[in-house]
Amino acid sequence: MNHGGMGRLPSIAVAGTIVSVDARRPADRLTHMRFTRHGFREMLIGSLALAIVGTGLGLAWWPLALVVVPLLIWLFAFFRDPERDIPADQHAMVSPADGTISDIEQLPNHELLGGPCVRIGIFLSVFNVHVNRAPCDGKVIDLRYKRGKFINAMSHNAASDQNESNTMVLADPTTGRPIAVVKQIVGLIARRIVCSKEVG
Repeated sequence: MNHGGMGRLPSIAVAGTIVSVDARRPADRLTHMRFTRHGFREMLIGSLALAIVGTGLGLAWWPLALVVVPLLIWLFAFFRDPERDIPADQHAMVSPADGTISDIEQLPNHELLGGPCVRIGIFLSVFNVHVNRAPCDGKVIDLRYKRGKFINAMSHNAASDQNESNTMVLADPTTGRPIAVVKQIVGLIARRIVCSKEVG
């Protein structure tokens, strides 16, 4: 998971030809909303800070205390981890992140896939879900973390090349052939990547 206009730039490279891509994301299920455990610290500290600010404003004039309510809602929404529906098609590729597709590029060769691929860039704003998921069924065969800068993700090219990032290579669980690469890139606001998966 990574914590993004400013948001961040996850991208996915898929080997060969894409059989099908399901980019649909159902609406967040507010009745069973979950929150990622990786955001508990930020939610606790942020809630206490906003409570103090709200109390101070309320002492001056009680309606001012309501100013912190939208900020509190946004804070918890940022770390939401909603359930997602998984397509029945075994060969389908789903979007690993919520957001807006920023670019699609055909690459003649990708060093981590060993052949041609389709690269799809996804831009996450501060209002998108920031929990990323695997785009397909696969086994993690490589993880590469690179330290870097925190350039605004809206500056796509510079952020992609220079920002801190985490790259995961997924292989077919049966054949071991690399089939997808997912790269998470930090932004100006989302400055932390948490990856709980390991090779194997």
